[in-house]
Amino acid sequence: MIVLDNLEQSLPEAMAVTIAGILEPRLTPPHMLRRAPSEVKPPQPIDRLLQDIAGGVETTHLTPGLKAFISDPLRESVGRRLKGAQGWTFVGCDPVEGRGISRLGTQVVEICYARGLGAAPNSLVTVLYGADWRAAGFDFYSY
Repeated sequence: MIVLDNLEQSLPEAMAVTIAGILEPRLTPPHMLRRAPSEVKPPQPIDRLLQDIAGGVETTHLTPGLKAFISDPLRESVGRRLKGAQGWTFVGCDPVEGRGISRLGTQVVEICYARGLGAAPNSLVTVLYGADWRAAGFDFYSY
């Protein structure tokens, strides 16, 4: 799916995943899920993980690759996203073991989502986990 857009206020990632979900229901974007894809939950709530990242807290919940990747500007960006939401709701996890997904040297076996609601636009964070439930990566998009 390719979305070309030249409007400053638009949300091209949200548009792309929403259109993909309309064309192929199995690709429903996480922010539009009506129920969790599985019963699995990470051992640490995603908003707590993000607070630790933003605060520079030493945590065992990150892979070595992600720990090395996180910079001060990235911590500040995560902090701004957290402040922009009035609360975070766990959405669910997708099992992806065996699909060949890796991030920063870790094989990803679960991809989990949390929704941040607040003043528009809302946020969704995707966290990629290894087999030991340490976060190997994360990404935000607005919708």
